Amino acid sequence: MELLKLGASIVIDVVGMASYLIPGLAELSDMIYAPVSAVLIYALYGEAVFSVIGFVEELSIGFDWIPTATLTWVYVSFKD
Repeated sequence: MELLKLGASIVIDVVGMASYLIPGLAELSDMIYAPVSAVLIYALYGEAVFSVIGFVEELSIGFDWIPTATLTWVYVSFKD
């Protein structure tokens, strides 16, 4: 199950980073994807703080390279 969550997290992050592949549409697609990313992170991990961080990261210019969902997986997997 943990590896499935890691795979899903990587996909969430790659989709978020992929917005830069379409010049001129990055900010518009980030506005659409930010709440999707936040909901997916919360659904996977139940971590509201990381969900909000993912939302803000997607909306902030220049921060799409941060793999928030994957970092959430790392935190949840190793916090104990």
